[in-house]
Amino acid sequence: MSDGRVESCGFLYGEGDKPYHKVECELSDLSFETCLEGLKDDVGYTWCAFVAAGGVEILSDKGTFRIPKPEPEPEPIVDYPPDNELWYTTLSGGILEVSNNFCPGLILLSNTYKNGLGVLRFDFPVSTFAEWALWYNSDVESLIVPSSVKVTSYSCFRENMNLKRVAFAPGLIVLGDSSLHHNEGLQEVLLPDTCISIEKDALSHAYSLETVELPPYLESLGQSAFLYCTALRGIVLPSTIKSIGIYAFENDVKLESVTCLAPIPPKGGEEMFDNTSECPIYVPAASVEAYRSAPIWRNYAHRIRAIKE
Repeated sequence: MSDGRVESCGFLYGEGDKPYHKVECELSDLSFETCLEGLKDDVGYTWCAFVAAGGVEILSDKGTFRIPKPEPEPEPIVDYPPDNELWYTTLSGGILEVSNNFCPGLILLSNTYKNGLGVLRFDFPVSTFAEWALWYNSDVESLIVPSSVKVTSYSCFRENMNLKRVAFAPGLIVLGDSSLHHNEGLQEVLLPDTCISIEKDALSHAYSLETVELPPYLESLGQSAFLYCTALRGIVLPSTIKSIGIYAFENDVKLESVTCLAPIPPKGGEEMFDNTSECPIYVPAASVEAYRSAPIWRNYAHRIRAIKE
């Protein structure tokens, strides 16, 4: 059949087994082709070619095809920076500027300002703050840490000169090494019942911290945990406490009392209550003699007294 005798050509196609849509094409060198649009994903189609000449339409054998269902896009791969890289964030002009190295998954839920200082609250995806994450940030006044954070990393909230309040939602297990070290303006720390360990230097040099309620199931206080908290007036150690690190409360010069509810004297660290104004140390009445004779505790025997009923 020569080009001059062809009246029309093209394709018939349709969903299922009936090709009912007709698409005409131009004949070129005894061949023709087309590009179909608007096809549905994961649907079977039947098709055939046709050529009309001399009033006769000739159809090819039927064929079938299916548009494959697209694969879902893969989740982006998060590349965590090496541990020795600093991760940080800054606040400027009411906008949170997050560096490329900041904690992956971080979402800012709200940042409100009062007198130029920010209140940061983070949404669920935050599972950790990297080392030094909010180090030396002068713009943050309050920080609300979500329940998804179980352990805080080394120095993650360290030396924020205007930070006054930190609240941890239930879920935190370990307040990590130096997490809130040297926050001189820190006035309030809310620790949840889930927290069982406060590590080395976690709250040391918090010069403005007057009171803190320790979690009821706390088991360990690390070295220098409250060192140089010079405004701290009282502390109550729960009955679950098992160890107190060296220098834990050293130089807390305004301490008016220490109460330890543990019936068995916890393991004590050297100088844990040195330079604390010779304040009384209250323990369960039935345990007074045990405390007065226990290692390290015996250094403070003259200060140990029975808790008044």
